[in-house]
Amino acid sequence: MSAIAFGVLTAMLAQAWRPSKDFARSLCVLGLVVLIGVFFFGDALWRVINNHVMLLLCFSACFLLFAADLVKIEPVKGLGWLASMGRLSYEIYLSHMFIVLSVCSAYRAYMVKDMSWTFAVYPPTIIACVLLGLALDRWVSVPSMVWLRSRNADRIIHATA
Repeated sequence: MSAIAFGVLTAMLAQAWRPSKDFARSLCVLGLVVLIGVFFFGDALWRVINNHVMLLLCFSACFLLFAADLVKIEPVKGLGWLASMGRLSYEIYLSHMFIVLSVCSAYRAYMVKDMSWTFAVYPPTIIACVLLGLALDRWVSVPSMVWLRSRNADRIIHATA
């Protein structure tokens, strides 16, 4: 929950304050350094600051988001699939647990306690989550958005007439 709150506060701050590009770049570098530190040295950090590692993770993500709004980064060729996952992030977020829980149940049923092959389950699970996100986007999100925008357009036309 705190990560969502941090994201909302970062978005509000990004709307209200525009620091210099140099400051934004330094936030980007700091966010990357902290993020890498948490990912690669999380166990050592945990021994020193315990639960505050999660705050470091939230702050680093917020620094990166804030800086990304100010520092324009060119898209990298070959990472279009990652950008599409970003565009579908809300649909994936809302629906991924249906697939993850099904895969976990099936894996436990077939593999019992042998956890040595769990890595092989990740790629198809991620692909299935993205495909479900695509289906939700195509058949639920976009039609709903079009319908809501058309309703709102009707209200605007009637209000100005």
